[in-house]
Amino acid sequence: MNNGALQEISENRRQQLTADEKCNILIMNERGTSITNIANEFRRDIKTIRNVINNWFERGTNKRKVGSGRRRKTTQEEDAQLIRYSQLHNFQKRQEVLNATNVEISKATLTRRLKGSNLKRYIAAKKPHLTDEIIDERFDYALNYSNWTNTECNRIVCMDECSVNTQPNGTVRVTRKRGERYEQENIDASQYPGKISVPIHAWISSSGIGTVTRIEGNMNSQKYIAILTEELPKIDEQFGGRNWNLVHDRSTIHMSRATSVFIRENGINDMQHPRKSPDLNPIENVFAELKRRINNRIREEGRIRTADQLFEWIKYAWIQIGNTNFVHNCYVTFPHRFYEVTNRHGHHSSY
Repeated sequence: MNNGALQEISENRRQQLTADEKCNILIMNERGTSITNIANEFRRDIKTIRNVINNWFERGTNKRKVGSGRRRKTTQEEDAQLIRYSQLHNFQKRQEVLNATNVEISKATLTRRLKGSNLKRYIAAKKPHLTDEIIDERFDYALNYSNWTNTECNRIVCMDECSVNTQPNGTVRVTRKRGERYEQENIDASQYPGKISVPIHAWISSSGIGTVTRIEGNMNSQKYIAILTEELPKIDEQFGGRNWNLVHDRSTIHMSRATSVFIRENGINDMQHPRKSPDLNPIENVFAELKRRINNRIREEGRIRTADQLFEWIKYAWIQIGNTNFVHNCYVTFPHRFYEVTNRHGHHSSY
């Protein structure tokens, strides 16, 4: 790396105040102009203006102090190379980027270069793998309902099953100083018993939560039909008849011949939800909120000893969700979910 390259200054770096500008700052200050107004006039930080004034009174000069002489570690060409490579290989780690580009800087310096271009490493979103066939299926489904308003979407009933367990997931964050990771007060030493799981079925509507039903044993078509038989009168009462639309996923149980016959014979309008599309079913967000509440309670109150106790907690958390606007807020997003998937030609939405 030659000296000329080392002396190049990034175009993004702001020019220093000139001697004339510093004199004008002092004159304005002498005339009683506030530091805020001076900063606005010169489009500089208040701290910069204050430093100019303090330097004059403390040192009797506004000449810059001689710096450390440390030069920038990368040229503009190297910066562009790092940024371009990082964008093309966005899943590679920082050290892998440095090894591939052969630029001899630290990972911290690479982070600063990326930050200068509004790039930062984030945790990647996890979504189901979509084949071309499923992408087309999602696009056709979303396009078909893309003109639905909130009024029409409010006549959708969302159903699904999930399993709630007693082992909280996710990383626990703690506020501490650097180097204090292993101090006793900063360690998550919570003890959880053996994993207890309770499978449930639930439904929601624009009016809020529906019934949460515990599934005994393995779910099958007969049990699903039994749940539908139990819940249909409740849903009909809410809508004043069977003028509502059903959203449930394409699991083998939901798509079995017995289930399909039951749905057809009972006049249920199945919207034919596409495969691998939890982002188009708001009940997935409600299930996530349910599990979050259960996890938080386990961390606060400790162990759950039986599946019966866990289900009691599930019912309590389900009612608590019903006492908020959470479900309503999920339903408000329905039209935008259709719009996003259509706009992205069947690919994943942000939900």
